Amino acid sequence: MSGVQLLEPSEVDDGVRAGPGRVLDGLPSCVTVVTAAAAAGPAGSAGHPVTPVSLDPPLVAFFAPGASRAVAAVRESGRFAVNVLAADQAALYDRFTRGTGDRFDPADWELGGPPRLRRALAVLECELEAVTPAGGRVMVLGRVRRLGARRAEPLVSWRGALHGLAHTPPEHPHYRALPAC
Repeated sequence: MSGVQLLEPSEVDDGVRAGPGRVLDGLPSCVTVVTAAAAAGPAGSAGHPVTPVSLDPPLVAFFAPGASRAVAAVRESGRFAVNVLAADQAALYDRFTRGTGDRFDPADWELGGPPRLRRALAVLECELEAVTPAGGRVMVLGRVRRLGARRAEPLVSWRGALHGLAHTPPEHPHYRALPAC
């Protein structure tokens, strides 16, 4: 990564000089499968960072290779769904990243429009707003039109591996019970 300078070792980083790849890979994110319906059938891709952009209007963005089949399907249909995986859905993530099994098994998905994952932690159905180059990827911006969620723990990606959340004891000052969805 040209032009990136490392900070001097300090108390913040325990004196370890980490390169940009290690620092950026150390940012945890929810694991998602972004889906769209195209004329050739459903398309989807897992593992792309998704971020909320705005609450008013409700906007989200995801980042993916511009030449991916999923981005092509989003461009074609003008709609997509962000399916946020729950901690018990790691096997589904493997289907998309390793090509094992039927990606769109009807037992797992609601088809018709952008495929929606049954029992996902959250699903956000979006209308395409823009596709913008962003480094070696594209940023796909969508306006949330419909959404739903369930009470569950998220599946989190951190340092190249999948994780659940460590439970914070109720007596901890920052503890918050899971809110009802």
